[in-house]
Amino acid sequence: MFSLDMLKGNAAIIYGAGGVAVQLIKLLAGRLADCRIAVSERPSEGRDLLGFRIYGIEELEGYREEAVVIIATTPSYQKEIRVTLKSLGFRRVYTIDDVMECIYRELYVQPIVNNKVLLSNFHGRGYGCNPKYIAEELRKRGGVDIVWAADREEGFPEGVRTVQYGSYEHYRELATARVWVDNQHKGYLARKRAGQYYIQTWHGCGPLKKIEYDMGILPVSYRETLDHDMDMVDLCLSGMCFTTKQYRRAFRYKGEIAEYGCPRNDIFFKGGSRDAVMKKLGIDGRKGIVLYAPTFRNNLEAVEDGLDFERVLQVLQERDGEEYVLLVRQHPDICVCGGDRRVSETILDVSRYDDVQELLWTSDILITDYSSIMWDFSLQRKPVYLYHTDVNAYEKERGFYLTFSEYPYMEVCSNDELAAALMNYDESGYLSDLDEFFVKYHPYDKGTASEKAAKRILGVIECGT
Repeated sequence: MFSLDMLKGNAAIIYGAGGVAVQLIKLLAGRLADCRIAVSERPSEGRDLLGFRIYGIEELEGYREEAVVIIATTPSYQKEIRVTLKSLGFRRVYTIDDVMECIYRELYVQPIVNNKVLLSNFHGRGYGCNPKYIAEELRKRGGVDIVWAADREEGFPEGVRTVQYGSYEHYRELATARVWVDNQHKGYLARKRAGQYYIQTWHGCGPLKKIEYDMGILPVSYRETLDHDMDMVDLCLSGMCFTTKQYRRAFRYKGEIAEYGCPRNDIFFKGGSRDAVMKKLGIDGRKGIVLYAPTFRNNLEAVEDGLDFERVLQVLQERDGEEYVLLVRQHPDICVCGGDRRVSETILDVSRYDDVQELLWTSDILITDYSSIMWDFSLQRKPVYLYHTDVNAYEKERGFYLTFSEYPYMEVCSNDELAAALMNYDESGYLSDLDEFFVKYHPYDKGTASEKAAKRILGVIECGT
């Protein structure tokens, strides 16, 4: 039986260098003073994972007698890897499940706190997306211990306490919270106990690029993480009839679905302070705003090489006779910059701005490629331009639910086409197409999703365990 005491004074080998290994290293931070990461074949020189060097397993045969080896993979690979390690002479071999059984034996001694709600956003991002708007409704009502698992403490309001995402303390909160709220699949290390309630909000809506099982063949580790997460979920929130069907088909989810709308889209119906957002961004409130938000297959360099930012601003100034500022936002999965940065007086990288809905609310025009925020933004009846030069390659990689001719948005494949589309924007034609699209795909958003979700959570809390 595995024990955390085994890590004291002994070398540790974590076999695996993927997502499960990353989760394990964060969980055991401070307990892995003498640790090595191993993979089946010798990796390229100098590779490391969170500061620990990666070795080929045969390079570590000198540790066969003393090392504690943990197989950090999802279940499908564990049996084969254990056989390999035993054949190489490693004596003390454990799986990630052995480790988590030990961890939860410690944590489950503590009772579930009935009024505690634990939320997270994109594996530790800041205060944003659907969980934020649910948290805001809970704050209004009071009496709830609101905990947010995040990579940093800054940017959270009074009444929301934070815990370091992926840490031992995070798993303590996971083990003792009555309700979980997440917009992304929880990692393989998460375990739900009897008496806990898990709400999955997801982070996108609309009949856009294919996701999950709809994509076809998924990597085994991703499929097992997806299945593990959905098996724990008690309630999924849906923003439209298409999403309701998608949960059943693409997520293979069999539980309850609440067709409340998307909590993060409530801002479009209730309004907000555009001036407050402009002030946070340091932008003159009289200027127009263009938001460029490509999906995760790009990095910032590719974005800057693709779209001609200056030309977009020039065309809009010629068309409207007013100055615009262009905001660039990377997808959360590839955002690595340390903070928002001003590229120039009229171009600002806002990739670290926590709440993209505030950016959508503030912006006048959206340029994206395949991101689902095209749906969110168009709920405001504002113009959306789909700028993509790699549509054939991306369709082969991911696939789409519809052809682009079925979308009401303006599709362009070059800077010349985008300039012409901006200059010749036909508002009445666009809005007519948009109305037909909404009739067909029926959004549930009415500005009440956060309130309904908060009431549901309070109902769970009132029922007790």
